[in-house]
Amino acid sequence: MRGSFRSFALVGLLAVAGCSSGDPDDDNNDGGLSAADRETLETALGCDTVASLSLDDAESAALSTTDCAGFNGSYIDYYGFRLTSATGVVIEMESDEMNPYLWLYNAEGDVIAQNDDIEPVTNLNSRIQISLEAGLYAIGANNLSTGVTGAYTVRLDQD
Repeated sequence: MRGSFRSFALVGLLAVAGCSSGDPDDDNNDGGLSAADRETLETALGCDTVASLSLDDAESAALSTTDCAGFNGSYIDYYGFRLTSATGVVIEMESDEMNPYLWLYNAEGDVIAQNDDIEPVTNLNSRIQISLEAGLYAIGANNLSTGVTGAYTVRLDQD
């Protein structure tokens, strides 16, 4: 992981998941979104694919022509998570094949944070560091350029 981060104690439990792991009907916040949470995110984001990501873990994936469409026709992958209490998180996206762009959405699909470059010119990867209230959220892993595909790694950590 590049850069240094301030360290804070995690306040509360973070449960993270999506369509591809855990029981979709699990309401226990133990690593799976409920079916209602998943449906809420999929409806709000206009995409029927929300992938899994665990706290303090990374997911290697790739933007492809079969992914959901971003606001400008670019490709985007989504990762949903639920916070059961106020929590600071750091979300990072790295790629050697494209210029990553991160989005953070609330349960209604409204953008609450976004980042293009950690450090313009010197570090084109993306990072969002934010304190969030309890609730349902989604990460959008994206490249703002239409038609660009490529491998990336997205990471969700406690702050």
